[in-house]
Amino acid sequence: MKRVLLIHGDPGNGKSTLAKILKDQYFFNTVPVDDVYVDFILNKFHSLHFEALNRYIAPHYFWIREYHEYIRKDLGRDPIDDWHEHLLTTIKELSNLYDDLVVEGFLLYDCKDQIENALPKGVKTFQVYVKDREYTVQDKIVVPEQIAALGKASG
Repeated sequence: MKRVLLIHGDPGNGKSTLAKILKDQYFFNTVPVDDVYVDFILNKFHSLHFEALNRYIAPHYFWIREYHEYIRKDLGRDPIDDWHEHLLTTIKELSNLYDDLVVEGFLLYDCKDQIENALPKGVKTFQVYVKDREYTVQDKIVVPEQIAALGKASG
């Protein structure tokens, strides 16, 4: 069975730490959304890219969200719609390759439900919210071992 864990929460709360635990201890493949975003901006909206973007992803994204209508008029396409489609396509492609996939990043906040609903029926999707290094699934506090077992017969 294929599983995708969507790990989301505000910056600096432990999403990447959880992803690393799941990768190192439970052999999940990981997708850092920040890396996907920087690559997306560089290749699809190069004029909006700058050298230190990887350190300012959240403010950059908020700026793009605020001015996306202006950018759409200027460039002829909507960067938010394009970003969501790009991220969804990336996750779909990787979920075809790997049975256990962790997608982690703040930028899931406005598209995690859309992604969950758009993944193929054979893919079980779970949202994990991280705040202050505490992990929540469906309003229940869990530990990494429980997260790794989500969707398994014994979980």
